[in-house]
Amino acid sequence: MFKPAVEMPAQSSAGSALKHALPSWMPVPLPAAAVFGIDAELARSERNLGVFYLMGQLSREGWVSYFPAALAAKAPIPVLVIWGAALALAAIRIGRSGDTAETICLVLPPLLMAAFFIGMKSTNYGLRYLLPCFPFLFVLSGAVAGWARRQWLRAVLLLLVCWHLVGCLRVSPYVLTYFNEAAGGPQAGIHLLADSNLDWGQQLKALKQFMQEKGIEEIALSYTGPVDPKIYGIRWKPYRLGQTQGWAAVSANHLVGFFPMGGAFGGGVQDLSPLLETRPEAIIANSLYIYQTGVKP
Repeated sequence: MFKPAVEMPAQSSAGSALKHALPSWMPVPLPAAAVFGIDAELARSERNLGVFYLMGQLSREGWVSYFPAALAAKAPIPVLVIWGAALALAAIRIGRSGDTAETICLVLPPLLMAAFFIGMKSTNYGLRYLLPCFPFLFVLSGAVAGWARRQWLRAVLLLLVCWHLVGCLRVSPYVLTYFNEAAGGPQAGIHLLADSNLDWGQQLKALKQFMQEKGIEEIALSYTGPVDPKIYGIRWKPYRLGQTQGWAAVSANHLVGFFPMGGAFGGGVQDLSPLLETRPEAIIANSLYIYQTGVKP
């Protein structure tokens, strides 16, 4: 941890420039793994290697609006309300009090990290990039409980906590697919975000159970994930739009044109968007769409 920059390999031109600009004795005030990760993302951005999805659009450049949109859709509404109140109280405290060091130490890091990732559009893969901001905001939110001294304010806080709990339980065990009520819930997620926000190939166990319940011996598949479905006892064949007949399972990522593994477990990269106009027979784990297909979808 906290190694001098000169000891750290740099893949990006920005990282290399910073490495040579800092004195050889000066340690970087971040864990080495974090520095490696940030540098790798900068390198990927410079090479324009990413493909990103937001609200029905694919892009190789990304969007400045990506993370604000992802946060607004993925974070529970009660959490957003409490964070907003906490930041407002922090601003009041900083404006009125001379002793603000503790508050600034909680407010500044998440704001700086969020600004960094919003500006670095090569990380438009998932809300997970903002997760380091969350602990600071949760600690800061403790001030809201101390501020809510009136009975009606405490009742509002209790209501928000209950709302949050119910919302999390409703999506369990498929918590990766959580989208808040304003965004339309988990099954509306496909119209907003993809990749690790919704579909990271987490559906195979549920697919196997579905096949057993329906008596399906073999299924056509276009699946996002690094694991061969055969490991779960799933007999499958590649799904090809307009050619495959019978039962088919298609990942949400593939439906919107996002193929992070090149369609390794399926029929490869293809335009599956016509299936979005077809009502699925079922949606497994909020992210794997089941169809009964003929020659035409």
